[in-house]
Amino acid sequence: MKEWLFFPAGANAIEALTCLGAQDRLLGFVDDAADKQSSPLLGYPVWGREALEIYPQAQVLAVQASPNSFRQRQKIVESLAIPPARYGTLIHPTAQVSPHSHIGHNCLLMAGVVIMPGVHLGNHIIVLPYTVLHHDVLVEDYTWIGSHCVVAGGVRLGRQVWLGSGSRILQNRTIGADAMIGLGSNVIDDMPQGATVAGNPAKGL
Repeated sequence: MKEWLFFPAGANAIEALTCLGAQDRLLGFVDDAADKQSSPLLGYPVWGREALEIYPQAQVLAVQASPNSFRQRQKIVESLAIPPARYGTLIHPTAQVSPHSHIGHNCLLMAGVVIMPGVHLGNHIIVLPYTVLHHDVLVEDYTWIGSHCVVAGGVRLGRQVWLGSGSRILQNRTIGADAMIGLGSNVIDDMPQGATVAGNPAKGL
């Protein structure tokens, strides 16, 4: 039996519950907000960070991410100050992951995700339901990918990118670190570091 702690007690962690298998057991959520610690969430306790020490055997899934704070994901996750070996990866049973791909630690792949051969996912990656990453896509650490996205072959998503749900990226394009791609965007050009774009075709905002 593998025991888990999810951080924080937010939307991504709630949806991660659907990825737990028969051999997984969620001990509870970890959150910094005192008001969340005052009552259970979906029947599970919500603790402060002391739970990381109380349950040293538990694997940790750190899935903090929002469009307002995604550029701070690395800083927030690193503030947990736990070794990489404590981070686990959860993959929904309906996800299709090629054996010829690489999945790092602290990754969450939700229902219906398709990972084709040659894909390399770094660490601390979140991929929401029914997204397809085609051959030889590289996703760097701390990137969040929304649902129903299609990322064509050879695309590189830089560190700490936010890829809005329903987006499409043309093959062999590069999205720079800390870039935000808005909902439903069609990306046909490279995007520089820190860019915020949306539309069809995607353009700067």
